[in-house]
Amino acid sequence: MKIAGIVLLAAIVLAILTGACRVEFYAFKQEGTPGRSTASLPRYGQAASSEQATWKAEMSSACSDLTARIARLTAPKDRDGLVQHLRQIVALEHSFEARASSLEPPASLAAEAERALASRRDWKRALARLARAGASGERNAALREATVAQSVAQRTTLLFGSLGLTECLLPRTGIPG
Repeated sequence: MKIAGIVLLAAIVLAILTGACRVEFYAFKQEGTPGRSTASLPRYGQAASSEQATWKAEMSSACSDLTARIARLTAPKDRDGLVQHLRQIVALEHSFEARASSLEPPASLAAEAERALASRRDWKRALARLARAGASGERNAALREATVAQSVAQRTTLLFGSLGLTECLLPRTGIPG
């Protein structure tokens, strides 16, 4: 019975990883709606300031480097491999966090950038909890943490997307690889 639960857990997580199970989530911020201010962001068709463009280029480079490093990881083949894969991603996210934190956004984007980076830290913690739950063999805990990781990834993607940092978007599944 315990082995069947572990196999089921591995199958569900692999389905999430491959995108066989996913929740589509799209949201568009309309001007004048509650939430964040869009005053500091350039309007469609307008160029960003040079300091905004510089910071965005540096962040895009950091995200592209991270994505390439994650892509080079060995794909997991079983539950233990998946747990190790998640732990490696958390370690890579930790180094990305240090690099991204060293890039000071322009004042006009500081609040937006901090929200996006805070959400990415939340996602990293969700992946770490998912790895712990997977390692423990607790199927329900792993499913709960996979759902949390997916939800936080969607929020993080929206925040980075609002900054125009498309290289920093997370996969729809919430789990790269």
